[in-house]
Amino acid sequence: MNVNVIDIDDIFQSHTFIISPKRLANKFVILKNSDLLIFITGKIDKFPYHAQLIEWFCNQNNLAFSWSHKPDFLEIYEYDYSIWGGGYVNFNQDKQKYEFYGFSTAYGRFDAKKLNNIIENSPILDSHRILVSN
Repeated sequence: MNVNVIDIDDIFQSHTFIISPKRLANKFVILKNSDLLIFITGKIDKFPYHAQLIEWFCNQNNLAFSWSHKPDFLEIYEYDYSIWGGGYVNFNQDKQKYEFYGFSTAYGRFDAKKLNNIIENSPILDSHRILVSN
């Protein structure tokens, strides 16, 4: 399966998602389109709802969507796209480790197998230790 990592705010380059008293982890969602897994992540202060990440993606790619309950739930109206859950990611600077955890209230928990597939096939994510928490 092919993988596309979309890092809206370049957080994996800058590690701006370090947990601190002033900063929460960043959100992510996983979409599937045919044989492509799409991982989208962005800063939580810019995208407080997982649905806003999906909205950004749909707008960038001219995909049809509709809000079922704005701002926290939207549906994609493209037959070959589906939403495969979401969660949070942070970076532990001391251990040089990414941690993926949690879930999206609207779209559910991410599939750990699909996330591992994304991690294994992404040059952005393969340079650090990874922890996927249940």
